[in-house]
Amino acid sequence: MAQLPGDDGWLVGSEGSIVSVSRPRLDDDECIVSFDARNMQEVGQAQFAIHKSDDLTEEQKSFAHFWCGYFYGKLT
Repeated sequence: MAQLPGDDGWLVGSEGSIVSVSRPRLDDDECIVSFDARNMQEVGQAQFAIHKSDDLTEEQKSFAHFWCGYFYGKLT
């Protein structure tokens, strides 16, 4: 699991091959995207969702793209 820069608590983590970009909350997690890192099409769709997100800063998006690519490379 990796914490994205900033104080707003966004994380990139994996459970098995499922990777998610989310922010844990007491009542419910806020999730930008969740995908199977073994599936190239899902990885591409996740990258697009990160790019279009209004919840992440440009710096956070850069780190999220990096970590999603890392998990893809690790699992394929």
